Amino acid sequence: ETRHLTLRQTEQALLQVIHEAQTSLHIVSFAVYKATTITQALTEAAQRGVEIAIYLETPDTSGNRMAFDTVQALGSETRGWVRLYVWPLDKRPMSPDGRCGSLHAKLALADGQVALISSANLTEYAMSLNMEVGLLMRGGAIPSQLEAHLTALVEAGIFEELHDG
Repeated sequence: ETRHLTLRQTEQALLQVIHEAQTSLHIVSFAVYKATTITQALTEAAQRGVEIAIYLETPDTSGNRMAFDTVQALGSETRGWVRLYVWPLDKRPMSPDGRCGSLHAKLALADGQVALISSANLTEYAMSLNMEVGLLMRGGAIPSQLEAHLTALVEAGIFEELHDG
């Protein structure tokens, strides 16, 4: 905190969005690792009937730039309740030297009404230790536009659902 702003941890803001969700929740993150409090809250939201979509990177879809399995990091209980989406390599732009784009967005959307746009991944350090920044907004056009954008990317096949097996 400074005299200019009163701040809180990213985890507190993200938990607020998850707890307030009534019908739908979209979470976008590059990394998922050791975010136990968040994954527990996601499971609880799903159990109360919230439809949850998580968009993330995986070792395969990142061109093996990740050293850990983000799907496994969600935990089997949470994984059983959510829909997972990935951005396949063949749908990504490539640089002239063959490097692919990354899913680097960090976003949480609840019910098309609340949006948390943040620099924080779904990781233990991002939630409680790192200096991150985020903007929590309620109402207005932006949350619903972001939700419509994600839905359109799924419908266009840019994001593909990740199925077990």
